[in-house]
Amino acid sequence: MVDKDILTARFGSDEAFGILYRVMKNGRPVSDDGHGDLLLPANSEAARDMIRKNDPAIDMLSEFPDGTSVIASYNHASMIASMLAAENIPVRIAGYSVEEPEPGNPSLAIAEGWPCPDLYFAIVNDRYLVDSWSRLVRGGAMTKFVFDLADPDDAVEARRIYAGPEWWCEFRDGPDYGSGFQQQWSSLPDVILCREAVPERRKSSRPR
Repeated sequence: MVDKDILTARFGSDEAFGILYRVMKNGRPVSDDGHGDLLLPANSEAARDMIRKNDPAIDMLSEFPDGTSVIASYNHASMIASMLAAENIPVRIAGYSVEEPEPGNPSLAIAEGWPCPDLYFAIVNDRYLVDSWSRLVRGGAMTKFVFDLADPDDAVEARRIYAGPEWWCEFRDGPDYGSGFQQQWSSLPDVILCREAVPERRKSSRPR
């Protein structure tokens, strides 16, 4: 079982995801004394020590435990799906283009020009919208990142930020932004998004 509070706790921090920092020097991975690339747990004392050195040649790349970049919103949704799969909790990945939005998409993400070409988020149990990317990468004033779409207040807020499912595509077959396939989003239950009638979809289904 999951609910809004559980999802907020499970996906609201670097530590919860097990995020690692890959240490780079002059653009090349730093070796861990011959045991592979140096990976430091996010927010660990070793990572803080590395940051305090303020070495301009050193950079640290944030990665999930599977090696994918934390910067990409798709990887957040994919990691949530992977982590919940072991508990047989269904997760679908929804999203749309921010860089080249469909005309008329009213989402706040597009209106404010969020710094991502495409915005993806997880839909858990066909009820909860989880957007850990906005919490951990985008940051800013928006600290709430889990919305219960069956709750009228949350549904209104989610629609303001992410538009509604009539603007979403479901993403399948991998995050490689070329051969991946997006299909028209299938309807959520009637209780979702304040029981609003979903307008006829204007968005075409097409590979990206």
